[in-house]
Amino acid sequence: MAVSLWGGAGLRWIKGPGGWQEDVTQSEVIVDSIHINQVKKTIEMFLRSKQQKAYKRLYSYLSAAPVSKCSAKESVTWLQISSEGSKECHGYSTLGELLRRLHLSGSVWQQGRFKYVICLTELIVKKKLSTLSVTSRKHLFILVETLIQRVIETSERIRQMKRIVAVVFRSLMEKNYFVGSKLAWFAEVEKVRDWTSRLNQLTISPRIDLQLSIPDLPVCVQRNIIRMLDDHEDIESLSHVNKTLNHLCKESDVWRSICFNHFSKNQLEECEAVLERRRLKGSLSGNDVELTWRIKYHFMLKRFEIQETFADPLLLCKRCYTVFWRESGHPCVGNVSETTYMPIHPKQLISLL
Repeated sequence: MAVSLWGGAGLRWIKGPGGWQEDVTQSEVIVDSIHINQVKKTIEMFLRSKQQKAYKRLYSYLSAAPVSKCSAKESVTWLQISSEGSKECHGYSTLGELLRRLHLSGSVWQQGRFKYVICLTELIVKKKLSTLSVTSRKHLFILVETLIQRVIETSERIRQMKRIVAVVFRSLMEKNYFVGSKLAWFAEVEKVRDWTSRLNQLTISPRIDLQLSIPDLPVCVQRNIIRMLDDHEDIESLSHVNKTLNHLCKESDVWRSICFNHFSKNQLEECEAVLERRRLKGSLSGNDVELTWRIKYHFMLKRFEIQETFADPLLLCKRCYTVFWRESGHPCVGNVSETTYMPIHPKQLISLL
């Protein structure tokens, strides 16, 4: 004879020839006594768990990237630029998506992209840091940390990295800087101070070998090396090595080359016209009466922005307005050729977001 307790709370059932039947011989029903408050608590916990699962599904749906752009879980390195929603592109693009989906932290270690990424980071820190959300700022701090690791290992662009960290620290000290909580603010301040300390401790150890160095090269080779430099601070630092390099760094051809690399012809003509008027009026100092290319460069540096050139910049598709790396490409309707996309400057990219 089979006995079971299913079918009701505390009821006893017996399986007979005609199937399962209730045991009528049982005098008492087995029922556990449960307090009314415990029942209410159990029901509330159940309803609360159901509500949390519903909120979690809704948050995942709203925070995920739209299907027309890409899924947040996909490993893609392109971003469709849009300032408002449309039938073709839902939602809008933000700097947070730019930092997350274009894999800028990984691009830091690629030689062709390093200069582009650090210039883009400097613009974001100067113009957009106070407007970033907490999540976007977290991705930005990860990017800055990666840049500092690259700078410490390679000793490249140390001055530019110090400027970025200084701007971040000044922004943290402003009253209108939004961080979400005091603990988050203290954590970010401590992180920036650690960056500053690491950069200040960075030193380039002197060579102890007797191998060939720049002063040992012929003068014509030294001159060609100086002309390859695109930063005026590097040229001025190199001029303090010895008398030969000091003389070569002051040559007009060196500053003429850097002027045409960083400024346009119209900017140069405007600079020459302004300096000539000042020279005729006698408003220039004694050392600046002779309008050398070095004087013209420093004047344009104060008046205009430097035009940077990049080896592997981000590209903007003219057809679908998608930003992507040349190596990774992007899904585009129709045939993609050199005429369908163009390099986009970091300043232009920031203005689109």
